[in-house]
Amino acid sequence: MEPRSNFEDLITFIKSSHREHTALIDERLESAFTRLNEKLDSISSFTRDLDLRVANIASSIKREEGMLPGKVEINPRRAAVAAITLRNGKGYEPPAYPDQEEAKPPIKKKPMEYVIIGDGTEPPKEVHVRIEPGTQEEVEKPPEEPRVYEPKIPYRNVLSQPKKEKEQAKLKDLVSQLSVRLPFIDAAK
Repeated sequence: MEPRSNFEDLITFIKSSHREHTALIDERLESAFTRLNEKLDSISSFTRDLDLRVANIASSIKREEGMLPGKVEINPRRAAVAAITLRNGKGYEPPAYPDQEEAKPPIKKKPMEYVIIGDGTEPPKEVHVRIEPGTQEEVEKPPEEPRVYEPKIPYRNVLSQPKKEKEQAKLKDLVSQLSVRLPFIDAAK
């Protein structure tokens, strides 16, 4: 009977050592978990503190109203062309641009008058006549005929009904000419 008691002693020893090891592992895991939670809390408080600092700095910086954040140096007109240098070291001198004050005044166009010539039998032709501002020449103009308004058809579908009726009649004739022969057994299924 002793072998059995040795076996039982061995099992109880294994159980007790297992309990001790699991308790030790549980303690280590618990301590690691609490340390991680503490570090996480400290990191979150640090980020909150950084957010507050950034918000305070942003509110303390004063911006001029109507200006974009960051002052950009304005590029003077035609200055980019002056920055060109050739391979031999010489600079490029662009042609002189005339100032707007020296610009020529805009050319005034002479008035044009449009005259329609025709006797009514053929389509009217349009003739361009240039009249100088100082002269007054009278050009005979035929009286204008009033344009006649031709209303568009409001519902075109109404006019297309006869076409549909013809198509339906053709279809009806084709269907009436169809004959289907099925055995009685197939028709009963």
